[in-house]
Amino acid sequence: MINKIKLIPERLLTVEGLGGKIAHNHFSEPQTLPFCVYDFSQSSQGADDLHNLLRTSVTVTLYQDVRNFDLEKDILKVFSDVEVNTYNDYISEEKMYMTEFTFEFFEKI
Repeated sequence: MINKIKLIPERLLTVEGLGGKIAHNHFSEPQTLPFCVYDFSQSSQGADDLHNLLRTSVTVTLYQDVRNFDLEKDILKVFSDVEVNTYNDYISEEKMYMTEFTFEFFEKI
């Protein structure tokens, strides 16, 4: 089960169709399509120090010139142990498709 941020890039690196083009938040150089960017936010929950939970909300964004449904499915597979929501859009200014995969996980701190 996913319970650490470091598992996000580790899992994405196993997706062959990405060719290792994965970055946290952004790339410093332009990339050829397809590529993937992930980001996250965290918040603490719990009434006392003994039972605090760290909620991590993750967004993985895939950019493609032509939608590759097998590639999207491969990304969903590497996160099959969490409930993933997806959103798709076409960015006409960039002439590319964007697919967002969002999910949350909790970690006891």
